[in-house]
Amino acid sequence: LLLNVPADAETYARQHDAIGGAINERCWDSDRQFYFDLGYGAQIPRFHVGAYWTLIAGIVPQDRLDGFLAHLSNPNRFARPVPVPVLSADDPEYRGDGGYWLGSSWPPTTYMVLRGLQAVDAEDLARGIAEKYVEAIQTVFNQTGTFWENLAPESPAPGSAAGPDF
Repeated sequence: LLLNVPADAETYARQHDAIGGAINERCWDSDRQFYFDLGYGAQIPRFHVGAYWTLIAGIVPQDRLDGFLAHLSNPNRFARPVPVPVLSADDPEYRGDGGYWLGSSWPPTTYMVLRGLQAVDAEDLARGIAEKYVEAIQTVFNQTGTFWENLAPESPAPGSAAGPDF
């Protein structure tokens, strides 16, 4: 609609609904209250931050929100000293030093989670995560004099293999 092409807007809205329906049907695990990736026709039971794109997409049904958001407050999953690691802390490959994509807390993915929480009116949870994250960034900046590509999830420090001057 912003481009004044209503036919395209209708097409994209239908595609959004279809994709959202498929994600809710095939990726949601009601026992674990989480959206998992698919691989070779089956769910890959790995808790990672990418699942929270569903919040921004606006496809999480209201009756699933509490269980899904609870993982962000769970210290065994994503509620680490530096939130939000890209991989859940209870994953066998999780690394407390970040391991780049094996646990680091990245600004873009943390921002995505925060925007998603705002989209579903989970303002208190978003505020708590944002405050911890900004505090960690400030601590690391004060120690090193620069902003880092990502942070270690277990303590305010640059993530392993993180680049400076970001």
